[in-house]
Amino acid sequence: MSSLPFVVPLVVFSTMPSGVCLINNADEAWSFLIAHWAGNETAEWKIALNSCQLADLGLLASKQARANFVTAVRLAGMQVDQSHYNF
Repeated sequence: MSSLPFVVPLVVFSTMPSGVCLINNADEAWSFLIAHWAGNETAEWKIALNSCQLADLGLLASKQARANFVTAVRLAGMQVDQSHYNF
């Protein structure tokens, strides 16, 4: 799969040992959602998973997948910084 990059990468502060993840596209967002699935089986999480897959296939705008990802991650209690360009 080849995802179009998000216009602005996302920095997610998670509960994983590394604590900080840089998400550049729908494929990376999908992988993050899968890795953090345990305890996050909400409807929003599933919508984000589906959206990221569809965006990765070019069937949904990456902007919508990004928005769904941010919603799911925030509802799971993680922080997201959307303000960074060009890490």
